[in-house]
Amino acid sequence: MGLNITHELSGVSPGQVWLARHTPKNVGLYRQVFGQMPIFDAEQNALVFSSKLLKRPVRMAHPPLRMGLEKAVENYWAVAQPSASERVVRVLRAQSVCGTAALSIVASDLGI
Repeated sequence: MGLNITHELSGVSPGQVWLARHTPKNVGLYRQVFGQMPIFDAEQNALVFSSKLLKRPVRMAHPPLRMGLEKAVENYWAVAQPSASERVVRVLRAQSVCGTAALSIVASDLGI
């Protein structure tokens, strides 16, 4: 999946493929899928690309759309988190409906 995503975004295949698994008896399928022989017994699974790729633009990028998405993310994270007292009130409201309001339960729900 990572190979397909990076290829779709960049049009470039990785320079190396690392797989954190032992070398299987039949490596032909791996060579076919990755277009090269992966490095087996690696410390982690990874697709290795040249750092020069970071300077290339993303294929089919749409700058106005990106600006809109960045603004939406900024607005999402700009929402103020409730204060401690507001959190207690929310927990107590929920517990009073269920009839389970108790200091130990409020503390547990708040992670205290």
